[in-house]
Amino acid sequence: MPYAVRLHREADKFLDRLAKAQPKDADAIEDAIERLAEDPKPPGCKPLIGIPEVWRVCVGKYRICYHIRDDVLLVYVVTISTRDNVYDALRRRLGR
Repeated sequence: MPYAVRLHREADKFLDRLAKAQPKDADAIEDAIERLAEDPKPPGCKPLIGIPEVWRVCVGKYRICYHIRDDVLLVYVVTISTRDNVYDALRRRLGR
């Protein structure tokens, strides 16, 4: 059974801005997010060290960080950003 996928408001905003500036990159990220509904732990994904229960998948120079809730079949995308900025954005979003 597929998981539902939800995006944090800031992740959704990032994706909207990216769609205007880099539509091909935004499409690739959207495809990767859609695939998370079928397989929340695809090949190449990694759990983040020091941030429990948050996973990361790479799409080119971008990182998608998300939380998996197996009990309710939900993938919650916490943040999307470039490799240089994603971990700072994630810490701010999670208050760490």
